[in-house]
Amino acid sequence: MFADLRTASYRKRGDRARDRRHWHRAVVAYRHYLDERPDDVAIRIQLGHALREMGDPAAAEIAYARADAATPRDPNLLICWGHLRKSIGDIEGARRLYGDSAAINGNMAALNELAALPETRPPFEPPHAEAPAVVQGPAAEPTAPAVPEPAAVPPPVSDAPAWATDLAFAKPVDGAFLGETVLFLACATGGRLPAHVAPFVDALIDGGHTVILLVVTDRPVALPPTVVDRVAGALVRRDTGSRFAAWAHALKLLPALYGAPGLTLIDDGLAGDFGDDRFATVTARMRTSEADLVALTGTMSDGWHVDCGYVRLSRTLLASEAVQLFFDAVKLHADPAAPAADDTAFLERVQTTGHRIETLFPDADLRTLTGWRRLSALGLPFVPPALGQITEAPDVQDALRAAGLDPSTSGYVVDTPPADGPLLATPPRQPPADMWPTVRYYAPVNYAGVDGDAARAMLCSLRRLPIRLNVHPIQHGYRDATPIAPPADAIDFETPADIAIVQLDPDDWHLLTDQQRGLIADARRTIGYWTAPCDDRLVSRVQDFHAIDRIWVTDPTGAAQLDRRDGAAVAVIPDPQAWGRDDATDEALLAAVHATLADTTTDRRVHRPVPKLRGGILLDESTAIHDAIRLVLLAADGAPLDTALPDPADDRWILFAPTGACIAPDFADIVMAHIAARPDASLFYADDIAAETEFAVDHIRLKPEYDRTLLAAQDYVGAPLLVRASALVQLGGLAVGLRTAAIADLLFRADSAGLAIARIPHVLLGHRGQRVCTVQADQIAMLHAQPSFGGFDIVPGAAESVAIRRRFVSGAEPAVTLLIPTMRTPVPWGDMTLIEQLLIEIARADWPMERLTVIVGDDGEGVPDWAERRWPFALTRIATARAPGEPFNYAAKMNRLWRAAETEQIVMMNDDLVPTGYDWLNALLTFAVDPTVGGVGARLLFTDGSIQHAGIGPVGTGATHLWVRRRHGTGAYQGWTDVQREWSMVTGAVFATRRSVMARVGGFDERFSLEYNDTDLCLRLRTLGYRIVYTPLAEMIHSEKASRGHALPPGDETAAFRSRWRAWLDQDPSWHPRLHRDRIDLTPQYAGSAWYA
Repeated sequence: MFADLRTASYRKRGDRARDRRHWHRAVVAYRHYLDERPDDVAIRIQLGHALREMGDPAAAEIAYARADAATPRDPNLLICWGHLRKSIGDIEGARRLYGDSAAINGNMAALNELAALPETRPPFEPPHAEAPAVVQGPAAEPTAPAVPEPAAVPPPVSDAPAWATDLAFAKPVDGAFLGETVLFLACATGGRLPAHVAPFVDALIDGGHTVILLVVTDRPVALPPTVVDRVAGALVRRDTGSRFAAWAHALKLLPALYGAPGLTLIDDGLAGDFGDDRFATVTARMRTSEADLVALTGTMSDGWHVDCGYVRLSRTLLASEAVQLFFDAVKLHADPAAPAADDTAFLERVQTTGHRIETLFPDADLRTLTGWRRLSALGLPFVPPALGQITEAPDVQDALRAAGLDPSTSGYVVDTPPADGPLLATPPRQPPADMWPTVRYYAPVNYAGVDGDAARAMLCSLRRLPIRLNVHPIQHGYRDATPIAPPADAIDFETPADIAIVQLDPDDWHLLTDQQRGLIADARRTIGYWTAPCDDRLVSRVQDFHAIDRIWVTDPTGAAQLDRRDGAAVAVIPDPQAWGRDDATDEALLAAVHATLADTTTDRRVHRPVPKLRGGILLDESTAIHDAIRLVLLAADGAPLDTALPDPADDRWILFAPTGACIAPDFADIVMAHIAARPDASLFYADDIAAETEFAVDHIRLKPEYDRTLLAAQDYVGAPLLVRASALVQLGGLAVGLRTAAIADLLFRADSAGLAIARIPHVLLGHRGQRVCTVQADQIAMLHAQPSFGGFDIVPGAAESVAIRRRFVSGAEPAVTLLIPTMRTPVPWGDMTLIEQLLIEIARADWPMERLTVIVGDDGEGVPDWAERRWPFALTRIATARAPGEPFNYAAKMNRLWRAAETEQIVMMNDDLVPTGYDWLNALLTFAVDPTVGGVGARLLFTDGSIQHAGIGPVGTGATHLWVRRRHGTGAYQGWTDVQREWSMVTGAVFATRRSVMARVGGFDERFSLEYNDTDLCLRLRTLGYRIVYTPLAEMIHSEKASRGHALPPGDETAAFRSRWRAWLDQDPSWHPRLHRDRIDLTPQYAGSAWYA
């Protein structure tokens, strides 16, 4: 009875918090309720709503998915789920969910949402004053073939200013700041805000603060609309440099902040129950202090000093020239110690200029367990989320739950260098109607002559308007005119402009510097303003200016000619030198400015400028490449056109490429060099680039060495493909009936025939539009035609890929042994252990239980209940208790377990796993039974649904999990988180292999006791010629290190791994030499001097 009352009280608390829009409290209450009533779908949906409003879309996604699994095809749930997808920028996902809802009962709510969704628009193209001519004809034959080395990664710049990195405004900031202001720094690692940021921001705003949100991120981020609605402004910055670098960047762009009556700098390292009266007390003390700098606590980091993660600067300190110069001088340091150095330098600057510093809670370091307990007793209302990762103390866990956080993931931080691509996953908010537009004006105002007079007349008119104006004179010599003033910019703002006005005729755009071009490209809209007559020359040149959104001219006749062309809208502006200085003239010009802004349909700052491929050789029937290379054009969709086989005696190479593509100018040199270096190879493929891709990171497609698993999942090879003529005859040519999959089919047949297939790691072909790819239906038909896939089910996969699943004969499935070490760690929020939870999930697996054995290596004392329980599978417990003082050695323990197995098929599993489906064993054994495969890894997720493991790559000088904390299926490079493919390394948390393979390789190297034992095993298997496969069809939630806790890897093991495998990692065939080695999100290096740039 009391339990029922307690459960009901949780629901009432959740409903009350929901009605008051206290979302974090609602989440805590609903989670407590669902612990007791997990089948209450209505409350699970309410939990999803609260998580969405709180700014935790990943957790909301899981809540909605679980509700949908319990009550499939509920139209109201689908609408709510669609709202979530729309809020994170997944427009196509929202469209699908709204459509499913409408299809069930035709409800108008779903139909209205469908109608309101935006249409997809093409990316922005930067201006180009002159298009280099397309080179056609043969390339010179090399005299001394040599394989070119891929370009090296440039070293990081450590002396660049803090604002020398990307930043976008998700919500423009008005310069009129009133009252106390907070510059709140939040780290959106993984593309989402930490869960505690939204309630923290709400509490600050409710307490009378003006909050500007400054988000640093390593990938596109979609900010929760509820947060953006409440803050005064929102900035999203590339995650580069220290927190002071981020704050300095914001102050550079928003100098009006120096005029605030008080400015509080906060980072997201603290959480709390912000409804607590202690929070209001602390913020009041901060505001009423007479000190110039008020800090919350001190820290022992790098010696005792005040902690700059929560400090308030007074009006006096903000007005100090010394402090302003300090922020102007903050750098983007490459040194890992720079953040602490910036803190120390700031505090020294404040002290040496005679300003007073006060610390509200100076008695202890809040970021240590002892210090937190001491300060909590003194009235401090905060808890650092990172404490949840270093201790499982009940008081810490309770404090984190009170703050609406999951203690198991609250402090997880991924140290991810900045990634290429856009910062915003959704278009930014438009500025308020009464906010002055920002304008950058480019013109020869610093030169004498007719054009200079016209520019200065326009400048005078612009200065009279209610706009914020930057003036950018011409830096280079302007025709034959005489300079009358230095080419110095006059700067009123540092943000990307609303409008860039370029008063240069088309033939003079080459006078713009690269920096000026970049600023023009960053502007929301661009006006090309031409004062010369619109003759045929000017009219014909307009088509080269794709970035111009509106054209201003002084010639009505020429305007009519321009208006009849497709492209920018045209407006006639009177000759500026004839304008009078009256209100009507100024109003007309201001109206023209606002008309340009009103025509905005998308903000170009969301998109990366696309490559133009102007330096390539266009491929057509007349193109001659090299005497040793014969071009065979494919159809525009990649299907074969020419079925004729070459002469068997022909010793040339056949190049297959789609019609309309272009190749690198040095294509022949590079290809012939690689052919000379690999005389054994019969087929070569190279990297390619596409001008139009869904995700900016995919413009350049860098391809691994030949990977038959990936080739089955997606035709990653495509074009260009070179085949030795005699080999093409041997293989019988292209299979025309397989259409767009004919190239992939040829590769499979060549592989089966034992022909060597080699990669050329250079971008040698460009697609001027979208990349030519295999149609999914053609890919499936092609795989059905391969004898090697005769025993497989071939089904559509994610993002136009294909998935394969082996058909095991019923009753003849291979016997499997699962090997699981355990330390009997309790399940958080439960009354069982992790091993019991996993055993229950194993019993639900879609596999004949009579063919399944589980061996558990148990470190605990005595025989536990689960070991004596009746399970549908055979269970063997092996006591692996350690002697007092004996260190834990995972490798030794697993060696003991696999040697105890009696079946050939074995799967090693950590005990802190929960499968997300029931067919994971089939997915693993699809590849593990293949004699050429040495090991198979699964996709692992954190408890919030983000990626923990989707393959391991050679990052830095070691090996690291890729795409950590990314939501799978959201723009990962080439979609590789969601497709079956080969890596050289996968995690040992789930590792399927064969006992004979482990015996052959000698098992784990027990010198790697804690870390690197799995990656070392994989690499030893790879050196024996075995393939290592990753399959996302085996997916599990992994509470990483929940079993044995967190610990740094031993230094000797790290050194041993790097010493043994550094050379291999530098040449990893599953990697590419032009992928960045300094980040966990796979990102190609963009060479500014490349032919396609």
